[in-house]
Amino acid sequence: MEYYCISHSKDVDGLCSAALVVSSLKCGFKLASYDNILEVIDSVPREKHIVLCDIGTNTKIEEKFVELLSSFSEATYIDHHYIGEETRKRIASAGIKLVHDTSECASMLTYLHFKDKLQTGFEELALYGAITDYMDNSKNSVMIMERKDRHRVLFDATLLSHAISNREMNFRRKVVSQLASGKKPHQIRSVWLSAMSYLRTLDRVYQKVRENSSVLSRVAYAETNLDATGNVAKILLGYYNVPVAVAYKKEDGEWAEVSLRSTSGCRVHLGKTIGSIALSLGGSGGGHERAAGCRIKYKDVMKMLEQLDRVV
Repeated sequence: MEYYCISHSKDVDGLCSAALVVSSLKCGFKLASYDNILEVIDSVPREKHIVLCDIGTNTKIEEKFVELLSSFSEATYIDHHYIGEETRKRIASAGIKLVHDTSECASMLTYLHFKDKLQTGFEELALYGAITDYMDNSKNSVMIMERKDRHRVLFDATLLSHAISNREMNFRRKVVSQLASGKKPHQIRSVWLSAMSYLRTLDRVYQKVRENSSVLSRVAYAETNLDATGNVAKILLGYYNVPVAVAYKKEDGEWAEVSLRSTSGCRVHLGKTIGSIALSLGGSGGGHERAAGCRIKYKDVMKMLEQLDRVV
């Protein structure tokens, strides 16, 4: 049976998950974001064994999401986002193989699932995902890192993260293909050039963050034109010394892509909380305890921020 991979397009964890699947199964792949995942899944021939990585589902699309996956000959769903018990039961009853653990990043789960089909060295891709998703203190990450040159792995993970920030889908697809072929980020010239360009952009962002951002009581926020809204949110956390920061970008005229980051001072699970808020505003969202995202109408951004500020 032929395989086909779909993985998250917007971060290192998703790209490394895709590279691991492609390398182990020698299959085709597509990258998707949370807002177009249903369309991308629907575009894959149903006779394939589909492997889906690092795409958290949510209440708004859950029924269609499970229905689509169950329409393939076989389906494997690898994820580390929060999944409720009812959703888990629905996935199981549909015959979908679920590989899930919130304590590991998606690329680590992908590596562990396919490691018997991978050559030595590909475990570093799992570490890149763990580092950039702030999950490198997990059991498996620690065990693997003990056998590595930590500084080199950290450097490659950071280089890759900067390189894909604010870059188009075609660039990210090429990066996946090169990683799947066994190249390290520092061996890919386009990754070097892109990372250096982004760092210069980030320098300007740091300089402008004060004049283009605001703060409520516990939430700092800013609008940006960068795709890497998560990086902007991290800058805001440090600048305002608040438990939660939000960065958003206007897309498609009426929608906003939103990234949220928090510190240990946040009183709630960020992914669960923003998922509920976004759903109440007609959008969708979710994520992890300290990092999350959502897609809502641009006109509702301030409502979302005010609701968030009351609970975090």
